[in-house]
Parts: sequence; C-alpha cells; structure tokens
Amino acid sequence: MATIVEVAPPTSADDPIAWAAVAENRLWNAENHAQLGYADLDDTEAAAVRMAMPSANRLTLRVVALDDPDDPSSAVGVGTCSLTLKDNLTTAAAHVVVRAERRREGIGTALLAAVERRAIAEGRTTLQSWATQVGSPSAGDPGVIAPREGSGHLDGGHPVAQFMTARGYTLEQIEVHSMLRVPVAPAVLDPLASEAAAKVGEAYRLITWTDACPDELVDGFARLRAAMDDAPTAGLQYDASHWDAERIREGERRAAEAGLVMLAVVAQHVASGQLVGFTQLDRYPERPGSAFQDDTVVVAEHRGHRLGMHLKVANLRRMDELWPDVRRIHTWNADENDYMRSINIALGFRPESNEGAWQKVVA
Repeated sequence: MATIVEVAPPTSADDPIAWAAVAENRLWNAENHAQLGYADLDDTEAAAVRMAMPSANRLTLRVVALDDPDDPSSAVGVGTCSLTLKDNLTTAAAHVVVRAERRREGIGTALLAAVERRAIAEGRTTLQSWATQVGSPSAGDPGVIAPREGSGHLDGGHPVAQFMTARGYTLEQIEVHSMLRVPVAPAVLDPLASEAAAKVGEAYRLITWTDACPDELVDGFARLRAAMDDAPTAGLQYDASHWDAERIREGERRAAEAGLVMLAVVAQHVASGQLVGFTQLDRYPERPGSAFQDDTVVVAEHRGHRLGMHLKVANLRRMDELWPDVRRIHTWNADENDYMRSINIALGFRPESNEGAWQKVVA
C-alpha cells in the first residue's frame, strides 16, 4: 500500500516542494487524455506550480500517495483540498486522481479520507468535487442517475460515480463540457451578429481589453464578476462571492505568472455608464490551437436584449484576429442553464463530456 504524505503548498516557482503540484498535474493530464483523447485541457507544469501557490483568496492543501516515501518520483496518486479564504468559508473542493494502473488498491479511498480530514480540520463542513464522464445517457437508460435538483443524467455504473456514491457524496449538478470548432463560418456567425446588434441597438456599447482590465473600469468589472453568482447551482451550497478591485488584480497577476492570456469584452449601458455584461476567452500560448470560454454574464436587469450573444460574437471576432491559430474552444455550462447553452448551441458548440458535481455534508 502506498504511503500518504501531506506536502505544503509551494511558495515560489522554484520551491523544491513544487514536485507535488507537478505530480498532480501529470496525473490529471493523463486522465484527460485517457477520457477525451486530446491535450487541449492540459495545464503546463509552470502553470500548475504557479496556481498551487497560496493567494489572498485561495489555499490548496495537497496529499500525495507514494510507493516510496523518500522518492517523490514514485507518486501514484494525489488528493487536494481547495479552500476559498474570503467567501464560502464552510465549503471545500475535494479532488483525487490515481494513476490508472494503480486503481482499485484503496489508494483513492485513502487519499479522499485524508483530504476530508484536512477539510474538517480547517472548519469546512461541505465538500464538493467535480468529475468528468464522457457520454450523455438518456433518462430511460439502465443505471442512470440524475442530480437532486439540476437536470441531465450520468451513468451510475461509471467507476467515478460508484466511487463517489460509495463514499457518501450526492450528485447535485451536471455541467456540460462543449467544444466549438473555429473559425465559425460567416453563414452562421453573421446572421447571429446582425440579429443581436439590432436588438441591442444604441443603448449599449462594447469595451474590449487584453489581459488586464483598465483602471477606470476595474470596480465595475468586480461587480460583474460577483454577478456570476446568478448562474444556476442546483443543489450545490454556495454563498455570495466577494469581489473587489484587489481580487481582480490578484487574479490577473496569477494568470500572467501562469502564462495564461485573456481577451475580454464588456457591455456598458450608455445612459448610466454601468458595466452590465461581460465575456472572456483564455488560452495558453504553448497550446495555440485551443482556448477556453471563461465566464459570461449579463446582470439581471439588462437581460432580454441579446447582450449575451452580442458579447460572445464580438469576442470570437477579436479572437480570430488576435489568436488566428485557435481551432477549438472549450466551455462548461450547467445542464439546466438553458439561456447560455442556447447561445452556445446557436454558435456551433457541441457536447464533449459531462462533469458531475458531487457534494457531501460532513457536519
């Protein structure tokens, strides 16, 4: 049986204990390849180490399963306990990954138990975990399971579903992972753009930036990020998120250090000057062929004007100009988020996998 050890978070990019974050990254990249067959979702090792370093907003604790406790290269599994530090102070994200050929030896069970103990010690009473499952079973298929409140279905016989259920976790939500092949044909994009622009009219204008939000907009942008709390959460426990200019700037710094580049578009209400919607695309230059559709939101009182489509079309056109090598965009949306998924489907996004959101209340 492997030995479970806790490894402190690295404090710098060249910290010797960064080996644990590197080991975790390699295991997750291998898992993504095995399930999806491509490297689009890989993090680079440099990014993994940077993101493992503590910030003012998040701390990730890490446990590693080693065949030889004196040999970091013998890592066969990693568990993480990720803690937000300014909001959602009773929840923790708990994840475990084990090398494929070493599963069913009790390693995952031991890692998850260690992660849960660590979360409880930090005062967290609700544990949440997300796991990918390729395929979309129908309600009538044998062995399917559904979230308690959200929509969609997973294969209850999938090893991850069996693992989580056996350890007291409940499926609360399903996020659909979709992919868009780009560039989008003008015959598809142009009518969508024209329709959205006609609906938006002169009441709103778009503002764009690359990587860092302009100083004069950062407070309004923080309010937009907080508006993401309106996204469907089904049965997952979430408190309101704390966003301010300091958190925006820290996120930008950490992204830059990790090598992530970003394209953002916001909608400004002309009459009030308020920022009322945004969308963002991210990518690693080391993976020029793929990008991620990050958050998109329109504040409640300005919905119904096709701003979501207007924003996404504008950013896709910027991406075609500034990142011409991108051929695939990946995004994740709650299965029940009909509005945002309808926009994505109209643009040409197609499902790739489902990500089950599992939750366990421990106190």
